[in-house]
Amino acid sequence: MELEGLKRGITALQEMGILIKEIVTDRHMQIQKWLRDNHHEIKHSYDVWHVAKGIQDFNYFI
Repeated sequence: MELEGLKRGITALQEMGILIKEIVTDRHMQIQKWLRDNHHEIKHSYDVWHVAKGIQDFNYFI
């Protein structure tokens, strides 16, 4: 569902003539792969909150 929304959003922005240079998302694996395979020209960064939450969750199990 997240991936489909991203696809529609990118398509809509490109149809308006907007050049997308960077996208910031959570660490969704399907989005990572799709951007890498289909839009390698767009820089993909991760939302800091999601990265920090992942570290916090990891420390919980240690």
